[in-house]
Amino acid sequence: MKAIDMLRYHHCDRSGGFQLPGHPRFNISAAPIANGSGPQTLLLQLRDRSRAFLPRLLATSGRPPQKSLGVLASPAMSPSRYGFAPELHLAELKAVLAELDGDGAISSADLDRAIRRHPKADGSVFSKSELIRGHRWLVASSALDQDTGRFAARLRKKPTRTLSGVATVSVLTQPWPCPGRCVFCPNDVRMPKSYVSSEPGCQRAAQHAFDPYLQTWFRLRALDNIGHRTGKIELIVLGGTWSFYPEAYQVWFIRRCFEAMNEFGTRPDPAAILPDLAPDFTAISAPERETEGGYNRAVQSFLRRQPGGGLPAEVGPPGDGARADWASLEGAHRGNETSAVRCVGLALETRPDHLDEAEVLRLRRLGATKVQI
Repeated sequence: MKAIDMLRYHHCDRSGGFQLPGHPRFNISAAPIANGSGPQTLLLQLRDRSRAFLPRLLATSGRPPQKSLGVLASPAMSPSRYGFAPELHLAELKAVLAELDGDGAISSADLDRAIRRHPKADGSVFSKSELIRGHRWLVASSALDQDTGRFAARLRKKPTRTLSGVATVSVLTQPWPCPGRCVFCPNDVRMPKSYVSSEPGCQRAAQHAFDPYLQTWFRLRALDNIGHRTGKIELIVLGGTWSFYPEAYQVWFIRRCFEAMNEFGTRPDPAAILPDLAPDFTAISAPERETEGGYNRAVQSFLRRQPGGGLPAEVGPPGDGARADWASLEGAHRGNETSAVRCVGLALETRPDHLDEAEVLRLRRLGATKVQI
């Protein structure tokens, strides 16, 4: 139990789970995971996914906690979804798919009846994404003679999401000071200015430590898993005042988004490990958030205490313009012209008082086709 003591999860419930002090809804369970050798690893997973701003913690006995996306319990990163192995559930999968075979859309009642009638060996039921992945696997292994695209279309709950042929992928930048003084703007220091941590898109971004590559990749994976086409993407970059971020960060951020689109489907899912130096904005204390100066002062003070000024290592500290590698960004743009996942639109969010002719030209060089103000 050394790892649990180290994480300071003091409140244990009867089921063997743990609760974050002061947050009764944050119900966390500990599960041992074999790691081949060395001390046992404890994986902490959130049970109530719907309400939480999730901790990024992987505790190992005798070692400090390590950051990992595998413990975030997000819909995009949960091991229960991305670790799904269809070959372990062949009989159940075939039974569910046989019951759902036919024409027309699959109703929620029919789906619920089928998956509950044929659960997995552990008693849990198949998700839609698992059914689609299982269907693809069976077709690829010649165990099923059906069209996965047709099955996914019948199963799809919101076909209008990609009815135009273009799927929307939204990503968020990391928290950063904002020059605006809008009285109506939220001041959640865990998020970029004007966003709050209770929004699903914001929670996904935080779970990926605001990493542009991981946000883009796993949003594409989530869309693909539920049967949506990802051949044409409109990328929407949200978060504060884009024009106020360091130029090196902007170039790096867009390049990494394009690299994720260019590589999606050509390689296995990336290792779900956060950068060691990724700042954890949940560490900003409540007293610090309430000091005079509010959001900007709290975020700025926190970033100054982080290695590299809180920016990714590839970007370098603020003011290091030499790290703005426009050539590599243009290479990513060119690669996307023939990629299986093409970016047909790029929207950037900024303030109107930061837009002039020079800034518009710079945004166009980044690849922007739309500006949200």
